[in-house]
Amino acid sequence: MKISVVIPTFKPQRRIIPTLLAIADALVLPMEVLVVNNSPETKFHPEAIKHLEDLNLKTNIRILEEFSTGLTKARSCGVREASGDIVVFIDDDVVVDRAFFKNGKEAFEKSGGNLGLLISRVYPSYFEGPPDPSVLKREHLLALNYRLGDNQIDFGSGNSIAPTIGAALWVLKSAADKIFYENKQVLSDRVGTCLSSGGDIEIGLLVGKMGLRRIYDPSVQAIHRIPKSRFEIAYFCKLISGIAKAEIHLRGITGTLSNKAKLKLFTRAIGSFLLSPLLFFTDFSIRELAFRYQNAFSIIQGLVEKIEDSSSR
Repeated sequence: MKISVVIPTFKPQRRIIPTLLAIADALVLPMEVLVVNNSPETKFHPEAIKHLEDLNLKTNIRILEEFSTGLTKARSCGVREASGDIVVFIDDDVVVDRAFFKNGKEAFEKSGGNLGLLISRVYPSYFEGPPDPSVLKREHLLALNYRLGDNQIDFGSGNSIAPTIGAALWVLKSAADKIFYENKQVLSDRVGTCLSSGGDIEIGLLVGKMGLRRIYDPSVQAIHRIPKSRFEIAYFCKLISGIAKAEIHLRGITGTLSNKAKLKLFTRAIGSFLLSPLLFFTDFSIRELAFRYQNAFSIIQGLVEKIEDSSSR
């Protein structure tokens, strides 16, 4: 099976260089690498251009320009141009393992043709220093899933949610075509500074609804390089808000947002509001307070929007 890599990048600078170096050092190279510049007015850094040229000596490199901003738009552009049997989405701050393409390709080839999505095992690299405990307990929100464990997990097919991580995600090309060409994807995902979220999970949901299996394979590994700017309260609160609203939307699509589930979410949110002040007596953390309040507020806001949307139909 042939592999097409799609790397969306926004305002490309040196950040993409480790990503390119890792791909060039892989045991098995993809057939092509499509780098989607989602801010065409920003030119690639000269050092990045050099590494793109070096990688082009080993595999086919194409630079695509997508003027409509947003991660979903950039991925759609890459899928449209991809010619492989499998599309691998790799963020421009992700470093893949040497056996990444080898192991992922083997997983698809051994699947019997019913594998639609492969979730890689993604570890963190806090290269500017580790986060404090309040962030560390929520690091799964930073596109990390290494704690899923050492064994392969089969999430099957059907109308269910799988913990999809888009930072290094494998999707069968025919499935990606249906998702992006037929505009079935509703969530916009990240757009500029707006951290709307859930696009990754929605891709996994739509693949399952096509009757294709979704697996987590710990042998397909990558590292997500995370700077300290991702630990800032403002950034994390935006992230929490986007993920909470996306969860409510997707649970509505799958039919798992029953009245009982709404009550449970609402109770959880109210409890978070009421109990958060106790942190002042146990663990004085402004970050923890901000995160708890933002999570509760986002849940309540998302539920209200969902109820208003249902009543307006």
